[in-house]
Amino acid sequence: MNGKEINQIYNLLKACSSNVNGYVPEFYINEKLVDDDFSLNTLPVEKNVKAEESVITEETVKAEESVKTAQSIPQVQDLSKIDELKGKIEKCTRCPLARERLNVISGTGVETPEVLVICEFPTVNEIIENKPLNSREGILLEKMIGAIGLNKDTNTYITTAVKCRTQNIKIDYMQYDACSAFLYAQIQILKPKMILCLGENSYQKLIDNPQKIESIHGQLLSYNNIPLVATYSPSSLLQNESLKKPAWDDLKFIKKNLDSIK
Repeated sequence: MNGKEINQIYNLLKACSSNVNGYVPEFYINEKLVDDDFSLNTLPVEKNVKAEESVITEETVKAEESVKTAQSIPQVQDLSKIDELKGKIEKCTRCPLARERLNVISGTGVETPEVLVICEFPTVNEIIENKPLNSREGILLEKMIGAIGLNKDTNTYITTAVKCRTQNIKIDYMQYDACSAFLYAQIQILKPKMILCLGENSYQKLIDNPQKIESIHGQLLSYNNIPLVATYSPSSLLQNESLKKPAWDDLKFIKKNLDSIK
């Protein structure tokens, strides 16, 4: 096997690992593993190896394979802290947005939240300023959850289903698919008592429910046995004030259910 063939296999493994993990693992930081003119046939052959030194037990092989697997294929699900996951999100290259985005907004809040708030995607201003909630929608969101005793500084974590964007690109299902593994990992790490989804794109992929927000808002749903409630997004409320009354009813419903499980 020559160097070119080895590098082709290396690049295939790199692409597969990046797709599974949602980021390029540190093991694959190089573009090539060996030079193209490298050949396995040129490796030196050790002579006069003692018999006892050449014996490799089955246990040794299994142990070495376990170490190699653990070192070369880090799993997002094994991360124990949300700030470690944030670093992985910022390096994500799973969709074309990685080539054009300005910044990445992974989330903000406490690491042991009572409620995880999931919005659809960052606003343009949040991306430009690289500050979560730094927008009209963000200000309204904080007022909404504040009215039922939730705050990102004490008991809440706020994130988005899609973690980045450009100024002009339209968010589509490809981006939601690309970011989904990170959202699942955030929920696993944060272990919230309840989930509040704002806007239909924040829950449709998460709970595999294609229904419109008008059909399911204010209902008690579930994600992996975690109570989940969806309501209208802040941007919808800014565009249509008639939605504020049902959204407020949904928030009171969340408060009632949260109090019952504390």
